[in-house]
Amino acid sequence: METLTCKNCGVEFQGNFCGNCGQKKFDSKLNFKMLSYWIIDSLDYQTGLINTFLSLQTKPGVLIHDFVGGKTKSYFNPFTYLILSLSFVYFVSPSTAGWYILFVPILFISIMYNNIAFRRNRYNLFENVIIALLLNSQILLIWLIGDLLENITPEGSAIGPRIMIILMWMYIIYFNWKVFDKEKRVINILKSIIFPFVMVGFLVLVMELDNQFNIISTIKGLF
Repeated sequence: METLTCKNCGVEFQGNFCGNCGQKKFDSKLNFKMLSYWIIDSLDYQTGLINTFLSLQTKPGVLIHDFVGGKTKSYFNPFTYLILSLSFVYFVSPSTAGWYILFVPILFISIMYNNIAFRRNRYNLFENVIIALLLNSQILLIWLIGDLLENITPEGSAIGPRIMIILMWMYIIYFNWKVFDKEKRVINILKSIIFPFVMVGFLVLVMELDNQFNIISTIKGLF
């Protein structure tokens, strides 16, 4: 078998892929075969994104169990999924950008709450990081629905925010019910109901501080 030198990392390899970095064998010039490979690879990338979104909506428990069990090929990188969610929300509704400053503490609270409240499932801290990333990425997209509704409803109407809160609450309960399935169902639901209260309490505190110091409003003005 022919020995080749990887054009990416310089390591010698045999076959179609470099064993060191995974770079595909690349001919000296671009050709139809290479172009076809890139097209198929981009479709796989999109398939992973779509599969992650749909799985989080319909079967989050299966996705999380697969992911923490090492079956990650079919799904999107959670950190990339979060970045794409943030980017998409900002693209559709730039006015939400000022609230991004809250995302890190929200993630932290989510990780700690899951780690303490659902410890019977024995997910470790790092697995709870992945769970929190995926949950909050999906909540961002639900938040977007409420924001869009607020823009199309009469000024002063609270329909958009109310729908957003109801949808977020329902999704959190559903997500936790499916992911933390070693808890007794009633206890699981109660813990899931409490979690939004924790988050809402945090947001109310932040909004009160914003009324005093205009931190978020100032950041919104930058966008």
